[in-house]
Amino acid sequence: MNVASASGTNRYHFTLYEFLRNTDLNAAGFFKPNIVSNTGKVTPFHEPAFNRNQFGMNFGGPIMRDKLFYFLDYEGFRQTLTPLSVLTLPTQNELNGVLVVPVRNPLTGTTYAAGTTIPSTAFDPLNAAGSECLQEDSAAAVGTGDDGAELERLLSRSAVHR
Repeated sequence: MNVASASGTNRYHFTLYEFLRNTDLNAAGFFKPNIVSNTGKVTPFHEPAFNRNQFGMNFGGPIMRDKLFYFLDYEGFRQTLTPLSVLTLPTQNELNGVLVVPVRNPLTGTTYAAGTTIPSTAFDPLNAAGSECLQEDSAAAVGTGDDGAELERLLSRSAVHR
């Protein structure tokens, strides 16, 4: 809500303003993230679009000197916001500890080569329990197919579109 109060003036006044926010003008951080798919393909991460323009103008002046004044004002607002939604379920190989990229355990310093199985003793027990739940849910969602087509179909039906 904007409120303006003025006694007027015998001179004409004109103001233009603009506030611009654009994703293309954002600085990229030092560590620009990449997305690694379950096949090992690396694609650069693209920020979701967030463009905002707030602009306006006002114009005022006298109608009758020292008696009657006018003031015109316009404000516009345009915004494009693309929400980021990432839905990723691990593949069966990932659930079994076989990853497509080399992984380093930050606690022990052990590096596991790509394509080799990470031993279950390297997992935190709480994470292992969560992984077992994911395996059950993935198996139930996929059904008998092992290519994940059924899972993709279920996910596309449940996706939220804005």
